[in-house]
Amino acid sequence: ANTGNVHASDIEVILCEYDADDMQAEIRKNNNMCDDDSIVMRQIIGALDKPDDSQDERVIELYMLYPVTAGSKNVYVVVDPGNTIVEASESDNIRRITQELGSSNPLFDVAGEVAGKVALPTMIVLLTFSLFGVLYLVGRGRRAAVKDRIAEQSSLMSVLGDEDDN
Repeated sequence: ANTGNVHASDIEVILCEYDADDMQAEIRKNNNMCDDDSIVMRQIIGALDKPDDSQDERVIELYMLYPVTAGSKNVYVVVDPGNTIVEASESDNIRRITQELGSSNPLFDVAGEVAGKVALPTMIVLLTFSLFGVLYLVGRGRRAAVKDRIAEQSSLMSVLGDEDDN
């Protein structure tokens, strides 16, 4: 919510996921920044107008979908990490999400996570074997061509040798 008298632009919002219980003080101590490993989603809001005379604050609703990881985690919403926007009070820039978060299909999430970790190495191995297969087929074809040429030359030599004898 924008409760000030000036519009805000380029507002960064991040979701941070931690195993520990109370990380709000730690995040605040790090200039409202989460560890890079803990950031699960990042979004930038273009602009948030100041409230008009009939409003006390300007509120927006923001949906951030991210792949949840299995287990119990604490998720924090951090607005303006790094405190780049000048505000009268920075105290309301970090909130812990107290509602339980979950997935509509946790089995699919776990399968997707496993596939994501296994896909790249598997593709590298498969492409390597494919390259060796192509290398084998090209070599086999060239060897067959060379054998045919040698057989042709040796038969020519025997024919020419027979003519010289007569």
